[in-house]
Amino acid sequence: MGAFNAPFRFLSLGLPLVLLAGCDLATDAGPKDPPSSGWENTTDLTSPYGGYSMTDEAPGFGDPEMVAVEAIESPSQFIAAGDTLPSDSTYVVRIVWGQLRGNRNAQTEIDWTGSVRTSAGRLALRRTIAFEFPGDHIVRPRTDPLAIEFVSHTLPHFDGLLLLAHTNAPVEDPASGQVTLTFTTAPLTHTWTLAELVGDGVMVPVDDAGNAVAVQAMPLRPRDCPRGFARGAWVEGDNARGVLRGMWIAADGQPIGALRGHFGVTDAGQHIWFAKIITPAGRIIGLARGEWMPSDDPNLPGGSFQGHFAGPAGRGGGEIQGHYVPGRIGDDNATGFFEARWLRECPGGFDPEHGPGGPR
Repeated sequence: MGAFNAPFRFLSLGLPLVLLAGCDLATDAGPKDPPSSGWENTTDLTSPYGGYSMTDEAPGFGDPEMVAVEAIESPSQFIAAGDTLPSDSTYVVRIVWGQLRGNRNAQTEIDWTGSVRTSAGRLALRRTIAFEFPGDHIVRPRTDPLAIEFVSHTLPHFDGLLLLAHTNAPVEDPASGQVTLTFTTAPLTHTWTLAELVGDGVMVPVDDAGNAVAVQAMPLRPRDCPRGFARGAWVEGDNARGVLRGMWIAADGQPIGALRGHFGVTDAGQHIWFAKIITPAGRIIGLARGEWMPSDDPNLPGGSFQGHFAGPAGRGGGEIQGHYVPGRIGDDNATGFFEARWLRECPGGFDPEHGPGGPR
């Protein structure tokens, strides 16, 4: 059984975008990857690893463009440990809003001031994402354990929150799936069940200017298979070729690595992507590959992707699944956007309802 119950979807479509499974990878004793200068020209769409090898790198791949990607998950935006919750019945929820792909032509500031509310249990703030203090901030003191209020304004980029939603019931309990999460702002107000967000990551277009809201969630199970998020830039070039740069993030929101890769369409028409994942120090975490699918709705640019990653011998691999909104090289420096969830495979397999090895 796969690690995720269902694909990410565009909410306004009402139907999931089908995701295609990637291929497993093995280790490779090939030469060290080329330095960041001109690395895009050394990649390919035909070799098993897209031209990447299972070797260490300079921190951040020695790539100056990684600096802007990393800054969005700045440690200075981490919320004090006192605003945390027990993890036996907790979901991690990541929600971002604004110009997800980056739009330097945006002329109108959008006021997203509002709240996130859960219908039961407690809600805690783990981290703000890309807030520009003091204009963007959390409203304190908090007067309601079910809600977090915030002040947020976006123009060319986005803001977001990493939340912990405590359901007062074990995550495996079907009743916990009835707990809802409501996002209330002037541009968009919507309610999802936590079970829906775990099964589906959603992206909701808000207006014709490119503003959107993206939400994804996962159960927080520190004793089970390691899991987390990935997010970054997805930039198209010519002939549907492009590059991606991003962060590898633990479930608690702590950045634990970086990834860099490329995507394109093979001569056979296969939409394929590759990436290399490293720690902050540059040690190899693994290589990833899979397939991506563009949306067939012209009003909803972007699409979804899915694949597998494999680590060096003895470190295992896992699955990754997400969605993207493309930027384009030369198009006002739009960076594009992707966001995903990853899960390491565990001995004995992974059952999304019960964790590794089936029911406990």
